[in-house]
Amino acid sequence: MRMFRNMMGHRMGTLAVVLSASLTATPIAMAASSSAPAPGPAPTPTPAAAAATPERTVATFGDWTMTCVQKGAAPRSCEADTTVQDQQHQIVLALAIGRPTKDVPQQLVVQVPVNVRVTMAAHLILDTSDPVAVPFVNCNRLGCFAQIDLKDEAVLRRLRNRPTDTTARIDWQDSAGTQQSLPLSTRGASAALDALAAAETK
Repeated sequence: MRMFRNMMGHRMGTLAVVLSASLTATPIAMAASSSAPAPGPAPTPTPAAAAATPERTVATFGDWTMTCVQKGAAPRSCEADTTVQDQQHQIVLALAIGRPTKDVPQQLVVQVPVNVRVTMAAHLILDTSDPVAVPFVNCNRLGCFAQIDLKDEAVLRRLRNRPTDTTARIDWQDSAGTQQSLPLSTRGASAALDALAAAETK
């Protein structure tokens, strides 16, 4: 889905992410020849093309969102996520949980700005227990992405149990080795994860 599609080029494809090579391709300006024929009218969409248009449903829980995408006969993909935006409404931090296909474990993906020391994992700080290390796996024009498989419920339990009136945070190092940190809201996380779990059973 959104986070999973943004991680173009990674095996996840990703979080359901997922992947279209167009996100990592370098834009190329193309000059039209003066002798080139004028473009014809756009083709009328056929019923088959219309059926391939993804159907997207979104539910909001506090500062978290649960999104599902259904494209044609393909299995539905869902993720729960939360984002942090700057004053220009650009995403500077995002965390998403979901799975690209039903036969793989749930995955947790973190997006931070570019200019990252990718050899050092990001860390999700949820409580006084050990930080959750999330290694970087991919960078593109949208940011740098870190990912772990959630092979058990430990991280999700810690996320669900965090008081909603407090914030978690994501720590990472920039390319100069300077520690960076941004707060991450957990308000609505438990409800969004419940909705995700319910959606994955359908």
